[in-house]
Amino acid sequence: MIKRIFLIIFLHVLVIFFLLTTHPQAKEDGWTIEDHGTYIVTSVPGEVIHGDKLRFVLDREDCSKVRMMFSFLSYKENSSIYELEGKKIPIIINDFPTDELVRADILFVLPLPKTMAQLVVFSSLGSYNINSFSKGLMDMYFASNLFEIKLARDNKFNPSKYFDILENNWRLDDYPQKITLAKKMCSNVMVDPDKVLFGKL
Repeated sequence: MIKRIFLIIFLHVLVIFFLLTTHPQAKEDGWTIEDHGTYIVTSVPGEVIHGDKLRFVLDREDCSKVRMMFSFLSYKENSSIYELEGKKIPIIINDFPTDELVRADILFVLPLPKTMAQLVVFSSLGSYNINSFSKGLMDMYFASNLFEIKLARDNKFNPSKYFDILENNWRLDDYPQKITLAKKMCSNVMVDPDKVLFGKL
């Protein structure tokens, strides 16, 4: 029961967070680090769709762990996209061969009326030790100088039914510095205010 209440509160916080970070006046020309009280979030915009951010979330209760989240904008007219909330769908990361497709949780779908699009927010890989996760992420990135996520098809799900663009990639060259700074902020270590302005680095 307590876990369920915590999950509901967590999802509400994330809804507010994504509404703030997708505000039409926000400039998304690089990495951001944002302090949301309970959480520190560092993010980078996509190379294919700039609004599709890759986010790394640190919980102040345990700054040694990180959760990866990402989003896909869809301009496809299909009202049933909202039925995807709470479901797991297959994804492919960097065309990495696996026996089974990796699956990502769809946390929620938000309408963006001014753009006539829907923002679909995913969570994948669970919560991991920040050091081992970061090493694995950068090893994967430097192996192909790319970090790409594709929405995949299986016998139960066809992404083309809901999304007009099925893949995006993100540049992670600056990830080590940004996640180090985010961890310091999470641990309440003093950060040079000249380097952080309105969440922008």
